[in-house]
Amino acid sequence: MQKNNILGFVERKKISQKELAKSLNCTVSQVSCIISGKSKPSYGKIKKLLEMGATVEELFGMSYTGQGGQPVKFANLSDADAVAIVRQGLGVLVGNGVKA
Repeated sequence: MQKNNILGFVERKKISQKELAKSLNCTVSQVSCIISGKSKPSYGKIKKLLEMGATVEELFGMSYTGQGGQPVKFANLSDADAVAIVRQGLGVLVGNGVKA
């Protein structure tokens, strides 16, 4: 399974896995499995991480830029646009059943 760097995000934000689990509306065990790569984050969890200030590049080593080469701010995208980008770049991680 493809690795992610959600642990790096957690460390940068100085939050515990327990706090992240609460923000993602899941258990600490689920967060641990996502961080370790044992399970895939859902679209909803990826979107929430992006809304919390994570970037696609930070989480998955991929980057998306908009006009002028500036990083895309996912929090400002519509759900449909965010789903399209996630499907395009992160489909391997979230699978074919991505839903907004």
